[in-house]
Amino acid sequence: MNDEKAAQRKLFLRFIVHQLVTTAVFIVGIVACYQGAVRGIPWLGPAVVALLAVIHFAGRKNRRQQMKVVLLVGGIGFLTETIMIAAGLYTPAESTRFLLPAPLCPLWILALWINFALKMGDYLWFMQGRIIRGFVVGFLFGVAIFHNASVMGVGTLNYGKTSLLLAAFVWGLIVPVLFRIAGKMLAAAPPAGVSVAKA
Repeated sequence: MNDEKAAQRKLFLRFIVHQLVTTAVFIVGIVACYQGAVRGIPWLGPAVVALLAVIHFAGRKNRRQQMKVVLLVGGIGFLTETIMIAAGLYTPAESTRFLLPAPLCPLWILALWINFALKMGDYLWFMQGRIIRGFVVGFLFGVAIFHNASVMGVGTLNYGKTSLLLAAFVWGLIVPVLFRIAGKMLAAAPPAGVSVAKA
């Protein structure tokens, strides 16, 4: 019994370390995307995220499923942002574009979605099937992302707070759907020693 508890504690500590490391890598991807856009080198974020993706897939046994999730989430994110840009909800700064013209989603914003997709597998146990939680997380991330983009001068919220709230609301709708789809493609069992109440 004691050996079983010790094994569970070891697995739980390994899980915590893994979450801390992958979260730090996730933040590196976000910073690279923003700083590249701010400093007029919009290819920096996509390049860093591409490197992180290579490293991520190299250490995964289920890399084929992971790649499918990343491609799907990236595609949905690209389409969503393109629609919001074309509708005039917000406008990315022209200096942050390369390769893709307006109103297509800029590559550094697509890289943010891919960076998010790389982390999704680690959060499935916490997010899958939890619609309210998914909406709240998506909404709050949306507020943070679009507010920061506006403050940093890499995007303009054409209708001010209305644009901010609408864009965040769209993210709130999409995030739980994405986790539901990803959950069907990847295992989402809680790590040893962790129990999560549904919300």
